Amino acid sequence: MSQIDDYCRRYLEQWDSAANVRRGHRFLVAPGSTCRDMLNPLMIPYLDHPLVVALGSDVRHFLIVQKCYDMLLLLADHETEMVVRACMDLASSDWSAVRSSPVRQALLSVAADESYHALVAEQDIEQLEQVSGIGLFPTAQQHEGVSAAAAALATARAGCDQETQSALGLFVIGLMENATTEELADMVRFADHDCPFFEINRQHLRDEARHRLLFRRLMLSGWAALDEDQRRAVGEAIPVALEGYMASMMCLDRPVHAARLRHLGLCEEQAEEVLGQARGVPPAEHNPLARNMRGCLAEIGLVEDPMLQHLFPKGCEREAVHQEAEACLH
Repeated sequence: MSQIDDYCRRYLEQWDSAANVRRGHRFLVAPGSTCRDMLNPLMIPYLDHPLVVALGSDVRHFLIVQKCYDMLLLLADHETEMVVRACMDLASSDWSAVRSSPVRQALLSVAADESYHALVAEQDIEQLEQVSGIGLFPTAQQHEGVSAAAAALATARAGCDQETQSALGLFVIGLMENATTEELADMVRFADHDCPFFEINRQHLRDEARHRLLFRRLMLSGWAALDEDQRRAVGEAIPVALEGYMASMMCLDRPVHAARLRHLGLCEEQAEEVLGQARGVPPAEHNPLARNMRGCLAEIGLVEDPMLQHLFPKGCEREAVHQEAEACLH
């Protein structure tokens, strides 16, 4: 039995009992909770703009609650449109690295977990709507983040053969899962323990931590199964595939936020002025997601591989970008 098969068998033996969101105690927001300051205000970079401040504290509360909804919707879409689809594609692939029954079943278990997470995210929004008294603003469901990430992955896959497409999908989803799990862990670690939004996210972390470790094992065994030309093709395609993900996670969705600001009383010109101060995608050396993905490759021993060492700069250090991580994550 190969090492990856052995790992996946042990993973599957523990999977059902370890499924935290699906089997654990669900966090319920206490009736009467104000749900105020549910996340770091820095995550809405225009919150202290004079035009927004002049609208009053209720507007601040409204925008913070909507940002929480944004993140839960992004979670649900990312899980279903990116991770679940990638796991299903890999489970049905003929690529030798994922063809064994234990590996396929482990991938299907991740798809089951993530589908359930998407369901729970929608239920959590309903909870927060009830206790905050603030409904989901309609344009929140029109964000383009996940579709941009999916389009970038499709573009990158178009230049690869079938086996390399599977390897690319594994690496891109594995790196994404590691990056976002690390950011969520940081956000939860430094949050107020009585905050409803972070308690909701804390429930997901145990499941995501198991997924992160599984993908690390799969990436390492998958890389070993590729020849030099295939590794080169994957290494060249990864930056193209990650482009949409990095942009969608690190930038505000301007049309959605502009619609909210107009709803709150600003004219179109004022809304554009406010959003003009929102930061764009930071350079790679100051990008928390790049830092996390480089850390993932380092921990599995691939960061110095000749076909991968160009992906993320060596300057991606946690201490240098920690505040950016809190401030920028979409």
